[in-house]
Amino acid sequence: MSSWSRAAFLSVVLAASAVSGAVSGVVSGVVAAASAQTAKAIPKGWFLHEELAPSLDLAFYEPTHVSFSVSCTKGYADAVLAYRPEGKGPEGKKPMKLVLSRGAASVTIDATGQMFNGSYVIDGPTTMTAALADLLQGGFTLTVDGKEIKTYATTDQDRAHVRKLTQACRA
Repeated sequence: MSSWSRAAFLSVVLAASAVSGAVSGVVSGVVAAASAQTAKAIPKGWFLHEELAPSLDLAFYEPTHVSFSVSCTKGYADAVLAYRPEGKGPEGKKPMKLVLSRGAASVTIDATGQMFNGSYVIDGPTTMTAALADLLQGGFTLTVDGKEIKTYATTDQDRAHVRKLTQACRA
């Protein structure tokens, strides 16, 4: 499964409190990992899914869905960031910009917004640079096409999850 489809799928599937059985064999590993997590309890805030290592998926859990995720492979700096807004988006693919920022620091990602498994997902490939790792670890404001969306922060509880991903996904 490509990093894009893993990130988009993670953003959609992990949001549910139960996972549908009508999923193709290509994504069954992610479904199994998500099912195992949802069977326990849906986390709040950041949570690192390591069940499919060396593939790592960091997800930000809202009360009703996963709104943001970072997917990468341990030992490689390539990553995919995905944002899942609530509600439906426009049909077709739309080029967009995701910007993570805090103070003077920012990282811009060329992304694509599109429907994926019934949900609208905006995602794009990037590299786990020191600047991106710092933003993920220290909290950031997400802007989509110039519109400020949300500020994501880490707590003592989930800081280790974020740090583990940012350390593992550097070349």
